[in-house]
Amino acid sequence: MPLGALAALVFGLAVPAYVLAATPGPRNPGWLGALVVLVLVGVRYSWIVGRGEQRLVEMTVWLFTYVFLGLAPLVQLREGVSPETTPEVYGAFVAESLLVVGLGSLSFAVGCGLRTLRSGGRGARLRTIGPAIAGNTQVGVPRGLRWLGLGSLLLTAYYLVQVAPALFTSVDQLGAQMAAVWPNTATQGIVQALAIMPLLVTVVSMTLLRLRRPRPVWTTGEQVVYWTAVVALVVTVNPLNSPRYVFGTVALSLAGALGLYATGRRFRAVAVGAVLGLLVVFPVADAFRDTSTPGGIEISPLSALEGGDFDAFAQIDNTLLYVDQYGTTEGRQALGVALFWVPRAVWTEKPEDTGVLLADFRDYSFDNLSAPLWAELFINGGWVAVGIGGLAFGWWARGRDDAIVTRLRRSRAPGVVDCILPFYFVFLLRGSLLQAMANLVVMLACAWFADRVTREHLAVDAPARSEPASA
Repeated sequence: MPLGALAALVFGLAVPAYVLAATPGPRNPGWLGALVVLVLVGVRYSWIVGRGEQRLVEMTVWLFTYVFLGLAPLVQLREGVSPETTPEVYGAFVAESLLVVGLGSLSFAVGCGLRTLRSGGRGARLRTIGPAIAGNTQVGVPRGLRWLGLGSLLLTAYYLVQVAPALFTSVDQLGAQMAAVWPNTATQGIVQALAIMPLLVTVVSMTLLRLRRPRPVWTTGEQVVYWTAVVALVVTVNPLNSPRYVFGTVALSLAGALGLYATGRRFRAVAVGAVLGLLVVFPVADAFRDTSTPGGIEISPLSALEGGDFDAFAQIDNTLLYVDQYGTTEGRQALGVALFWVPRAVWTEKPEDTGVLLADFRDYSFDNLSAPLWAELFINGGWVAVGIGGLAFGWWARGRDDAIVTRLRRSRAPGVVDCILPFYFVFLLRGSLLQAMANLVVMLACAWFADRVTREHLAVDAPARSEPASA
């Protein structure tokens, strides 16, 4: 509790006070609502820090809400500026936008609470009996996992060959190279997903398997596959030109596989460090990655919060304006997300990415915009969708976190999916969902396959291998 109280003083009092002092003369009265969101979410986030249970999904949700939907709009509204990628926002719908954020966040919290009440208030304590994975810790790599590794290396090699001229340059140059090779943006997303996610799942799965025993019995071929996959992943998702959400997902996933969240103390360090990373490391990295303005490096956290990376609240404002003029899409955008894999050549009226839809609606020249989950829910079904969607999401998140806490009480790392998915949620929450679906589906499919073949291998092969030793 002392740590929680200290975190509450920092996130719920010191940070808001600093913003108020550094941004005198507020331009938009809506900043008071943003301040309320920031303080309340900061206190909730501090509770998670103080409690120390490794609730990775809930931590990510409140982290995103605190920075992108509390702190960023507070700075923008007090300064009277719009993010550079979404000009001319914050007109008549600021109050309604804050209500959307509040309703979605409150519904999420209620959903978490209802899931806890259903389990008798015990949560993860209900499922603490039994081994994490049955079988002998001395077995090698499952055959299916080896094939996944080899297949992922081939997919990654194809991608690297195609983008090789721009591999270690800038984000803009890599994007131009990809556009030249794959003009269709949907194709670009699928190719990138196949180049990164199977490889990430392979490395995380083999790392978890490797750490089950300090000296695993692996063949030379298995060692070669593992270390080649590690090198290929580092090269493909390098910090120079990889999307920061993808790079962050990869880095934190590998850290989780290595035991970064094994204890409450480590989890607290990650939770506090994540906020500092978004406010300090994020803008510094962005400044050095931007080659379009040489000599114009800006590393002020407040200035960074006015940039295009923090356009989530502005896009909620644009969503309300869109719905006010055209009404909700009655689930059409969600249908496009669910059927993201259908080519536009087959489905000529396939919905556009929600960020692109809003950019076209506002006549923005730049259309690679976010569409946070709150905006996705509202544009599909209005206030009802935001409330029900938040409840369902909170219910699912608490169940997922219970499973993570249970696993970490018996092991130093969560499972394959839980090493990756919680941190990919930053991308999912920021949106738009259509952009994020290719990576998500490929990752979940590969993780399911890797987990299944690993469990079967350990459960079936371990007794056979242990018989000679007992004889």
